[in-house]
Amino acid sequence: MMFGGPGGVGMGRGRGFSRRVGEVEPGQRPPVRKILGRFWPFMRPYRWAILIGMTTMVLTVGLGKVPPLLGRWLVDEVLTPVLSHPLTPESLARARNGVWLYLLGSLGIGGLTTLFGFLRTYLLHKAGQSMIHDIRVRLYEHLQRLSLSFFENRPSGDLLSRVTGDVDQVEQLITSASDSLLAEILNLVLTLGILLY
Repeated sequence: MMFGGPGGVGMGRGRGFSRRVGEVEPGQRPPVRKILGRFWPFMRPYRWAILIGMTTMVLTVGLGKVPPLLGRWLVDEVLTPVLSHPLTPESLARARNGVWLYLLGSLGIGGLTTLFGFLRTYLLHKAGQSMIHDIRVRLYEHLQRLSLSFFENRPSGDLLSRVTGDVDQVEQLITSASDSLLAEILNLVLTLGILLY
């Protein structure tokens, strides 16, 4: 994705995006490192919010795997030993305590998952919206500095597409796609780890 051609809707070298996302031929994809390098000036003011948001994402995904482990503990360590022997007051008390621990643990995990999920959504979306705001402001400032001849030689629809459509795609990437992708990858890794364990 490019923000204009030579003299186009760039953002100035050394401050965020340059005129191109990468020095590549048309039709080629710029290196990911160059793209991230041009995003970094916009991410830097919100790096702590992003870091905390990603941490809560890891905690949310991890906590989501705890209830099955609690269920396995309840069956293997509490119910199976109790039911495999004649029932006694002591064994029934042990089973009752185990069930209560399971219920309390499940409620606690559910509460923490909800809390971390809220923090994750709030922090990452707030950081993403703030970054998009900064990008739009930088684009607007750059457009104000361009000569009239630039606008005469460029279709207005092309400019609108780059200023609105391209930035909207960046917004979707920052606020939802990247977070969901990382969460699904971590979820898959943890699930495989639990199954193999």
